[in-house]
Amino acid sequence: IDPNGGSPHVICDAPDARGGAWGNDGVIVFTPQLVGPLSRVSANGGEAVAATTLEPSRQEISHRLPSFLPDGRHFLFLVQSGTQATSTVRVGSVDSTDTQPLGIVGTDAIYAQGFLLFRRDESLMAQPFDLPSLQLTGTPVALGDQVASRNTVYGDAVFSVVENGTLAYWNGGPLLTDVTWFSRKGEPLGTLGAGRSTYSLALSPDERTVVVEM
Repeated sequence: IDPNGGSPHVICDAPDARGGAWGNDGVIVFTPQLVGPLSRVSANGGEAVAATTLEPSRQEISHRLPSFLPDGRHFLFLVQSGTQATSTVRVGSVDSTDTQPLGIVGTDAIYAQGFLLFRRDESLMAQPFDLPSLQLTGTPVALGDQVASRNTVYGDAVFSVVENGTLAYWNGGPLLTDVTWFSRKGEPLGTLGAGRSTYSLALSPDERTVVVEM
């Protein structure tokens, strides 16, 4: 959908997506479902084709969370394997289904300004990355604050960075919320108690009681 609004354009099927990235030459690489390899498709739409293949010898079950490198042809992605309690990062290309490892474990990675950013021991790290050779160089440096991960097995650390260096991340603050009653005019009418982690809600037919998952 255009950032300024309008009707969304259907590109292709993605029934249970696990991340995607839009390259600067109009190619989208994405994970169409919970398990399986990455796919690629034209941003104009059409049939998606395989961008990677699962490696049986490593018991890979899912490729996900791709992010493009500046050339618009190579991309980083996260590999989830059935025999590992964590995930690893590899480099792929839209020109081939061949991939190569990077030595980053348990987190996804994003490129910006000559560095790969990734999570290690709850810290956000930056390590020099050589684009021509697609290799990490130098020593990783902590950026001074912790960054949270939604799941240590899946490795999706909660951060994002763009090429100009602007960084956004979640440092793992409390997930405590108050469930609050509001009138239809937006006026607060009361809460169900403070200091609890709450999720889905179900309102009773008479609109006087609510079931809350905590």
